Amino acid sequence: MTKNIIYFLIFLLLSFCSPKKIENVFGVHNLLIKQKSLNLNQSNRNDILKILGEPLAKDFIDNNIWLFNETNEGVSYFGKKYIIKSDTIIVQFDNKGILINKQILNINQMKDLSFDEFKTASLSIDQSLFKQILSSTKKRLKTAKERFK
Repeated sequence: MTKNIIYFLIFLLLSFCSPKKIENVFGVHNLLIKQKSLNLNQSNRNDILKILGEPLAKDFIDNNIWLFNETNEGVSYFGKKYIIKSDTIIVQFDNKGILINKQILNINQMKDLSFDEFKTASLSIDQSLFKQILSSTKKRLKTAKERFK
């Protein structure tokens, strides 16, 4: 009788510890399969909206570049998240809305992208008298706070 109980408890323990990975998919599901039906110089914006859905991002200026993404995220047994697969497709249209270019990037290609080291200046507060006054006031408040601790 006790052997049966022990076997049952071991069975329960093993059934709760399944080796199945938990996977979350963000963006367009099966993006690489769906993009095969996009034909250059034939597909238009409506076709792409029908096949892939709404894009993740659009070009701000003329709305001729769209970005689609699929990211598969796994969760380890201890709850740590990691990226299994990340694919991005950049599609470009001409002025009539016909697909003229399609670029596919995977996670390895995105690691090789270089970013410009140029720093963007803030338009709200520059190196003016107002900024100097705010920074000196901040320093005074910080030192006063430390005194009263």
